[in-house]
Amino acid sequence: TESQLLGQQKFAALGRMSAGIAHDFNNLLTTINLGAQELAFPDLSEADREALIAAIVQACERGAGITRQLQASSAAQLSRPELVDLGELVAKDLGVWRTLAGAEVRVEGVLPDEALPVRVDPAQFHRVLLNLVVNACQAMGESGELTLSAGRRGPGEVFVSVADTGGGIPPSVAERMFEPFFTTRETGTGLGLAVVRGVVVQAGGSIDYALAGGGTIFTVVLPEADPNETPPDDPFGRSGPRSAFSRVALVDGDPAIRQIVQRQLERMGHEVRSFAAPGELLAGESHYDLLIAAIELPGLSGPELALGLREARRIHRVLLLGGTVSERARESLDKLADAPVLPKPFGAGELGQVLERMLSD
Repeated sequence: TESQLLGQQKFAALGRMSAGIAHDFNNLLTTINLGAQELAFPDLSEADREALIAAIVQACERGAGITRQLQASSAAQLSRPELVDLGELVAKDLGVWRTLAGAEVRVEGVLPDEALPVRVDPAQFHRVLLNLVVNACQAMGESGELTLSAGRRGPGEVFVSVADTGGGIPPSVAERMFEPFFTTRETGTGLGLAVVRGVVVQAGGSIDYALAGGGTIFTVVLPEADPNETPPDDPFGRSGPRSAFSRVALVDGDPAIRQIVQRQLERMGHEVRSFAAPGELLAGESHYDLLIAAIELPGLSGPELALGLREARRIHRVLLLGGTVSERARESLDKLADAPVLPKPFGAGELGQVLERMLSD
């Protein structure tokens, strides 16, 4: 039957995606494992030791990049939507797209004079446009016309489209192009359009394509936002500049992460007490300058924990750690609009920069 065939196709797509992930991560884990074993030998020169450390860090960064793209291709990614003008988002990067396309590709913007208010994560939507523009340029080759348009689609809807004069999309490619890890290029990851669709769907929109004028046009439709919407008040008080937080509560269910992050925080001068689960922290009565909590925790999400402690006036500031967000956590996260989020995986430098910004607020 048609439903059975659809199920078989989805299962096959999942298998291809899993194989792609396994291949990439097996290579990265091999680099990390062998590199770590080599570091154990005492006769290594300082230059070799630095090279191995650099290779391990690079492998971790590549793995983090794959993870972020996978998260972006799903509705579970972390998003910080803002009220923005869709036309302005497109217009401000036209110069970037012209540089990217090259001198022989004519890049035009067809944009309205009126505002097109939407609620999207600006950084994620930039990635949407980047992926669509890169695909269009690769389809056209060294010359052609690229047109970015924005406007109203219908009642309560706005759109942005990217049209090229390339050769169009073959049916065999079109039916799989939004599939994670599907690519027609030797050097492609196959995550570009999967990321695009994930970002658009999470923003409450849709994406479609059509063949036009010998090329392709991708159209993203988004719900129009209320232009008079006001941002939520900051739920946390602001304090003057300090060198470190005197009392930090760290909550993460992973013991290795908890131990290493606590060590990093203490090296930065913060006084830290760590907890494996929300219940351990809730059982006490201590007050903290800062709560650092993973978004996903056993029993209670990090945002839920933060809201509970804030209501009890036991915390002053909040920093959340994580990348994926469950529906349960998202509802509470939306109420913590001014609490910064540090996506996992992260390094000591990124953690330090976030804390410095919080201390200067």
